[in-house]
Amino acid sequence: ALHYYNMSLKLDVELGNKKGMANVYNNIGSIYYDQGDARLALSYHTKSLNIQEELGNKDGMADSYHNIALIFDRQGSLVLALENYSKSLKIYEELGNKNGVAYSLNGIGVINRNQGDVLLALEYYEKSLNLYEELGDRRGIALAYTNIGACHKHTGNIVFALDYFGKSLDIYEEIGYKKGMAASYSNIGDIYYSQENVLFAIEYYEKSLLVYKGLGDKSGMSIVYRSMAQTVFGMDQITGPDGALALAIKSLVLSQEIGYPKNIKDASGLLSEIYVKQGDFQKALEMRNLQFEMRDSLASEANIKATANQKAKYEYEKQKALDDKDYEKQLAIEQEEQEKQQIVIYTTVIVALFIILFITVYFRLIRKKNRVKRQLLEVERVNLNTQLKLAEKEQEFLHLKVESESKNVQTLSHELLSKQDFSASLIKKLDQLENISKPELKSIELFIQNELDIKSTRALLQNQMGDLSSNFHGELKIKHPSLSDIELKVAAMVVMNMSNKEIAISRNMETASVRVAKNRIKKKIGLSADISLLKYLTQLL
Repeated sequence: ALHYYNMSLKLDVELGNKKGMANVYNNIGSIYYDQGDARLALSYHTKSLNIQEELGNKDGMADSYHNIALIFDRQGSLVLALENYSKSLKIYEELGNKNGVAYSLNGIGVINRNQGDVLLALEYYEKSLNLYEELGDRRGIALAYTNIGACHKHTGNIVFALDYFGKSLDIYEEIGYKKGMAASYSNIGDIYYSQENVLFAIEYYEKSLLVYKGLGDKSGMSIVYRSMAQTVFGMDQITGPDGALALAIKSLVLSQEIGYPKNIKDASGLLSEIYVKQGDFQKALEMRNLQFEMRDSLASEANIKATANQKAKYEYEKQKALDDKDYEKQLAIEQEEQEKQQIVIYTTVIVALFIILFITVYFRLIRKKNRVKRQLLEVERVNLNTQLKLAEKEQEFLHLKVESESKNVQTLSHELLSKQDFSASLIKKLDQLENISKPELKSIELFIQNELDIKSTRALLQNQMGDLSSNFHGELKIKHPSLSDIELKVAAMVVMNMSNKEIAISRNMETASVRVAKNRIKKKIGLSADISLLKYLTQLL
């Protein structure tokens, strides 16, 4: 992920995309925080904050303040942590960002719990939980459950603690949030350890450690190593790779790498006890001194003062909210009494006027609606009658036109047929005469054809047929685009009820070719042998 974020950052820098740079800085900082590298995490979140402030992006500023507060909290710098939590909370409240408000309240609760004020921490956690439930934020709800469970564990209420840890684990497993799952495993392990159920405690610690290792979370690993060391130490398993000494040293090394005082304090305190058990009092003293140093750091006067101020501020704001609420309630009661009579009078008058107005408008609308409806129906009836009459006239005209032109075509066709037959008969008889050469016979044939005007008659017939079949030709071409131009013309002649011979003469082709053309047309348009081509084509007229 870091590789891709760095590539994205490089591109944003080249483009001068400051908003993109701020977002990438924030994401990289979160990765380093999850890995326990507080120094780099703080560096990147600070870079993100500087750009967000420059852009005036309050939402981004609030996120950066919150992330920086998390780092300071882990480092034990409670004054800075509370300062940044307060800044983020204020902005989130201004923006109406309930999710951000819930997250900041949760962070402040953690600081109060670590300072021993469990009751105040619980109040913050409950507020946070209510907001998360209102938003339907499952991950936020699980986080609140975890922290409420930690408060119950701190007060020794093991049953409630285990219940809340179990509920948070169920949600984390449901949404697949591994870091939350690891924390829940560790917390449940602590409960079993407090009940002296060592086998279950070790089982849950190992589950937690496995997830933390997969995430590269050094802080989580250091906590789990310390818990496992504490457990096996109670079983007198001190030496060996899985013994208390090796596990506690791993916890301390990781804690010092990330620089988290609380983790260092817990690990060094346990190591001091282990070295005493081994009789190595020099190392035990060194670890005890380190433990006290971290404890004093966490319990410094500045930190105590900061949490005290935060608590006082919280109590003041809570009391002020209650006082304001009571005052507003009293004002509301008095105002209600003063306005009650006026409201009754105004309401009665308004209702009466409204009823009168409603009745008047209603009947006017009904009358207007009926009048418009009658007008529309009349217009629709007239339009429909007009369209029907036009359609009837158009249909009648088309029938007359087709009938007239069809008769003309048939007349011309018969005339052409007669002339053709007469010409053929005359030529045949001339052919039988003796002493007439072929050139002379050809000359006589041309003379007869010219006299009978066969070509002119054929041309007139084809023009007449073209006028008659133009609409039919277009309709048939659209419906059966696979038909050729010759096939379309033959189809037009068929629909005019012309015989094969008449078609052959008009097209100057053989009668057998006409029959072949008809069969080919039937095949292309998908007609079976028993269906009449003329009947089908007539339907298209």
